[in-house]
Amino acid sequence: MINIPKFVASAYEIAPVGRHLATVSAIVDVGTQVSIYAARRTVSPKVQLTFELSNLRHSRTGKPLKVTQLSTLSMHPKANLRKNIEGWMGKGMTDEEANAFEFSWMLRRHCQLDVSHNVKDNNVYAAVARILPVSDGTVLPEAANDPVVFSLGAPDLKVFASLSTSMQALIQASPEWRKLPFANNWLAQYDADIAANEPAF
Repeated sequence: MINIPKFVASAYEIAPVGRHLATVSAIVDVGTQVSIYAARRTVSPKVQLTFELSNLRHSRTGKPLKVTQLSTLSMHPKANLRKNIEGWMGKGMTDEEANAFEFSWMLRRHCQLDVSHNVKDNNVYAAVARILPVSDGTVLPEAANDPVVFSLGAPDLKVFASLSTSMQALIQASPEWRKLPFANNWLAQYDADIAANEPAF
């Protein structure tokens, strides 16, 4: 008798196209990455923002739907990251303001996202098309999750351990990660950090 494996539907569910109220739930420095744009190979530092959609929940888990955006970590006037932040603020920044911008400003701050859908390898993904400020009088619900920040300049391995395996792999492919003393065995360092912070009895 052949045992047929039970089919389990994927828990992955994408945000619908449209404008949605959101907050940033994670800012992750993924280091220098190689990408291909317009048939050209580029090498640049990247940062991923994760937006939690305030009023949309997964139909089965009940958790907020999320949309991620991977951007070049640059505040150049033509950089998409700066344009998105300026769109969120509802005003432009001077170069001095852009260079002094604190990314923590985004955490738990509400915005409006214009979400579009992109297709890659026959899969549909939700993408951030535009970030806008919240309209006056909008009811702003509390964020469901505590914000997460990961920086390769001061890596918190507890935060790193909480990231998805695909995000961990992306970070580990960066030259910044490979220079870290625990790069080849971060779990050992993580365990040591946990042990060092355990209360003494």
